[in-house]
Amino acid sequence: MAMVAQPSILLLMQRPEFEKLAKREPHLGMVVMKNIALDLSQKLRKINSSIASGSK
Repeated sequence: MAMVAQPSILLLMQRPEFEKLAKREPHLGMVVMKNIALDLSQKLRKINSSIASGSK
């Protein structure tokens, strides 16, 4: 479960709409994909560290 530190707005975009946006605005598409990749890699490092140390 995700928690926020302050009031936030969550935006949802389906894949076809994102692909259209990325085609129209390639730089914006790359920024979004880079941020997703950075977030995913951070989460993977954290879980790998937890597994290596034997904790959850």
